[in-house]
Amino acid sequence: MDKKDYVIQIKSHDDEAMTLTAIISDGQPDLDGEVVSQAGIKYDKYLRKGGLFLRNHDAKSLPLGRVKSIFLDPNNQTIAEIQFSQHNPDGKMYYQMVKDKEINSFSIGFKTLDSEMIDGIKHLTEIELFEISLVNIGANESASVKTPTKEPIPTCICCKSPMDYVACSEECSEKFQAVFKQKLTDEMAQYI
Repeated sequence: MDKKDYVIQIKSHDDEAMTLTAIISDGQPDLDGEVVSQAGIKYDKYLRKGGLFLRNHDAKSLPLGRVKSIFLDPNNQTIAEIQFSQHNPDGKMYYQMVKDKEINSFSIGFKTLDSEMIDGIKHLTEIELFEISLVNIGANESASVKTPTKEPIPTCICCKSPMDYVACSEECSEKFQAVFKQKLTDEMAQYI
């Protein structure tokens, strides 16, 4: 399993629900010199299996909570709503530590399904998300906890149907990826 770390900065939180909304990936080069394609993150299976939120990728310990939803925002950032467990004392403790900025990094655990080299930078064009963890040191400095908004539930870019915890459909996901790859190819062409 591969891992990518992201630094978080608290912008807001919901103490009653112990919930944070966070950027878990943003398509910028990380400290490993790699880029994760946001349209290529496969998270449906992860959410269907409960979206466990771990500490230091430790699947043998009780989870700190769960990821309630994941979506791609208009700024090409992958956003997750993370709820810390109120039934696990560690969940309460780590929620407070994140809120107090004592711990400030996430890491995603995944399997690389496809990648390519572009101008000497490895682009992970398709990954299957296995888990999200709270860690001590992160690799992507631009990830952050986002301010919750009163915006409507995110909608599928392809068919505009509401998305709750999983992607609209595999068909729409494939259409979106094809459009995104073409836009990325068009953007890269202007630099060649």
